[in-house]
Amino acid sequence: MSLLRQLFRQKIGKDYPEDLDDILFHLLRKEKHPPVQLLEDISLLWFTPGVDHTSSGSMLECLGKGSEINTIQEYIDNFEQAQQSRKWFKSLSEEYLSAVDVINVLRKLRDGNLDFHIEDESMTWSLDDGDIDKTTLVIYNQKLKLNERAKEHIEKFLDEGMYPSVLDKKVRNNEGGLIWLPAWDENIIGRLIIQPDLDIGYSEDYWNGEQPEY
Repeated sequence: MSLLRQLFRQKIGKDYPEDLDDILFHLLRKEKHPPVQLLEDISLLWFTPGVDHTSSGSMLECLGKGSEINTIQEYIDNFEQAQQSRKWFKSLSEEYLSAVDVINVLRKLRDGNLDFHIEDESMTWSLDDGDIDKTTLVIYNQKLKLNERAKEHIEKFLDEGMYPSVLDKKVRNNEGGLIWLPAWDENIIGRLIIQPDLDIGYSEDYWNGEQPEY
């Protein structure tokens, strides 16, 4: 605080008010760790490229613009096309949401400021090569103050989607992740579904960490 006292005398010509200590002291301390919310948001950007599903992984994915798949049922009905369209999530074009846009939406939801609904809990859709979890987090374009119980439901869905087999949230692997499906409905911002754990029809561009043109 000696520097502040000196600056007050030199620039203002008055003594430094001691009652400002409580206000300014915590602002001058270096923060050791970023806020938990920021670390949670950054974790959604995790991606590692590779040659197949055993070495690659992405925490948040999207589909190509041309897929026009907006619900879990449409995903299942067009499964092969949807799998080939999957990719790690970054900006596709100026007309399409980026990963940061979606993470900002999820942050508003997690902070309890958007309405939501979780559909088809504990349900699966059976395919020849495995099952798809049909649980869907629907995010509505409506501001709402959620209670703590509602926010716990959101966190439970995200945890089960991102970390299905590990207790330590710092551990990220290719077994977890979510897919963002945009909505063509003015009342719905979008939907999150759990990544199918099936290595079928992925494009080479996805595993190389590149974004195919659409």
